[in-house]
Amino acid sequence: MKTKSDIKRVAVFSDTHGNRKEIYKTISHMGHFDLIIHLGDGVADGNNVAEEFGIQFCGIKGNEDHGMDYPISRVLNINRWVFFILHGNQTEINPYQMKSEYDRHIKDMCDMAKRENAGVLLFGHTHKSMLEKRDDTIICNPGDQYAGSASPPTFAVMNISDRKLEISLMERTGDEEWNQLSFFAADHTPD
Repeated sequence: MKTKSDIKRVAVFSDTHGNRKEIYKTISHMGHFDLIIHLGDGVADGNNVAEEFGIQFCGIKGNEDHGMDYPISRVLNINRWVFFILHGNQTEINPYQMKSEYDRHIKDMCDMAKRENAGVLLFGHTHKSMLEKRDDTIICNPGDQYAGSASPPTFAVMNISDRKLEISLMERTGDEEWNQLSFFAADHTPD
């Protein structure tokens, strides 16, 4: 098993809801990953694909992962970066809320991350991809790969080193083609 400092490239998924095939196809066509993170509602999909490829796995339970033995949130330390991961249903966020209410839930999750000394928040639940920085918190929602979604499948790719974090939101545009929706890079400030 790799140490946390050996992890360089991470695939982040959420809300696959049984669509293991899409994760498998994504990993097959997007090259080498050191870690797969699944943010719930299909956490077993991510774990199964990680096992098939021999990739480390980290997952949390979503509101639809009934009977699964995963935590509802986690703190993950990789190469001096601290990530707080949760599904998002803990704040009752949903993509149909007015912007002010949606933003309040994002702030609540950022506050949770800060309490854990995490500079990066990863969440799902809304099926809506998001990548931005608010105050001192980098926020990423990889979207979904749900088979019934009206939108194309999305996921996030993180390249992580001690000094730099790069996150790309990717959207499938063809059978084996992915397009970068957005990109964010941050430098780690010295301790």
